[in-house]
Order: sequence, then structure tokens, then C-alpha cells
Amino acid sequence: MVIRSEEAKPPKPSSVDNMTRARAERIGLKVGAKVRQYISNSNTEEKGSKCTIREGTVLEVCNHGFLTQLPTHRTFFRYNLLRGREMGERVEILKGRSREQMK
Repeated sequence: MVIRSEEAKPPKPSSVDNMTRARAERIGLKVGAKVRQYISNSNTEEKGSKCTIREGTVLEVCNHGFLTQLPTHRTFFRYNLLRGREMGERVEILKGRSREQMK
């Protein structure tokens, strides 16, 4: 049995694996895709949490994130927000109908 030093061992997989552009494109991110942003605010004094929801359209896909046109402004999101593990904010790609089309 060979015992390796810490420097010679292969890297361990990260529990906080970053979302990459290729992974985001595999799950449906592309120019023209509809996305929904969730911003949750939990206050310890109030029961439950408040959630703000905005929908927008992807304008550009870049190396480290994507530019989105929301109803009132444009904003840049990092790919990690698509993972849904960030505290307070997440972004999802809409695969079906948007909220306006459901009304």
C-alpha cells in the first residue's frame, strides 16, 4: 500500500462546486430564455419570510454570468445563482409559461 503525501493526493471534489457556463447552457440558459429572480428577506422579528419575484429575458451570456432585462432595469447575474443554494437570492430558468401567460 502506497501512502501519498497531501501534496501528491488528487484534489477532493468541492462541496460548493461552482456553476459553469457549460452547465448553465445544458440546463437551458441561452439568449432569449425567460428567467425568474427570487429575492427572499427573512426577518427574525417576523414569522415567515417575504419573497420578491421578478421575471426577465436573457440578453447576453458571458464567461462569468449573464445579462438579463428585468421589467425596470438590466442586471448581471452570476451562474451560481442558478444553483439555488445562495442565501437570499436565486434565479431559475423558466421552461414553460411565464406568469403573465398563465393569467
